[in-house]
Amino acid sequence: MALSKATQKFLGLNEFSSNQEIIKSVVSK
Repeated sequence: MALSKATQKFLGLNEFSSNQEIIKSVVSK
């Protein structure tokens, strides 16, 4: 259970980082 939660949190952070990169690229344009 704890491992599953940690994995979900990790994936969530990765998704957040990807979104930030997309936002940065859009803003720089």
